[in-house]
Amino acid sequence: MPTVAAFERDLASMTEHERAELLAVARRVASHEFDLLGSGPTALGPSIDWALDFKSGRRWPLEHISRLPMVFPDHSDIKVPWELSRFQHLPVLAAAYRLTDDRSWLDEIGAQLSDWIAKNPVEFGPNWACTMDVAIRAANWVATLALVADAASAESWFEPTVGSLLLHGRFVRTHLEWAPARGNHYLSDVVGLLCVAALFGEGREGRSWAEWAAAELVAEMHHQVRDDGCDHEASIPYHRLVTELFVCGL
Repeated sequence: MPTVAAFERDLASMTEHERAELLAVARRVASHEFDLLGSGPTALGPSIDWALDFKSGRRWPLEHISRLPMVFPDHSDIKVPWELSRFQHLPVLAAAYRLTDDRSWLDEIGAQLSDWIAKNPVEFGPNWACTMDVAIRAANWVATLALVADAASAESWFEPTVGSLLLHGRFVRTHLEWAPARGNHYLSDVVGLLCVAALFGEGREGRSWAEWAAAELVAEMHHQVRDDGCDHEASIPYHRLVTELFVCGL
């Protein structure tokens, strides 16, 4: 993962101010304080409720995704638990461990991963309802493990996490958001599967994921990018997103 390797290199050359800023963010993450989708800094307590829209108080049930209501007649938003369960904060904890060699950061990574896996069985609850979010979560888990692999491989939570990533890959491959007119969701599925495939490339299943996703990535360039070079969803933020996905995927 070249983007992760570049981040890793940057850690070694950080100024004291940059180190302090990163560690301040990591401390907030470790104390379960998040600022998501306009919520403002919010403390989620010692045990994170991964199914909760903490802005509205709405909690999604642990129903199979085929029966799960996506929208309620109130101000709740399923994207709040989705955003939290993307784990975009987790590589920050890995970076904090790399900067300090303090195993409390490693313990927090393991605690969050173990808690999430225990509370979110595959195909049940809001955090399996959108394949794009499954793919993003898997990519962030892989990035985190790549940063702390030597230390994490000896931890009791490491093998269950890798096992869950295998299930994430299988889920993405069998729940693709394909449609005749498709966009950033489907592209996220493809790129996320490439990240997971990297872990399992020595096996037939992982190789088949990688080969399929690599070919599909090229095909999506022709489908999603217009002749003028713009993303066909005609949105500047989505143009940036798909550009990053194509670059990282390649």
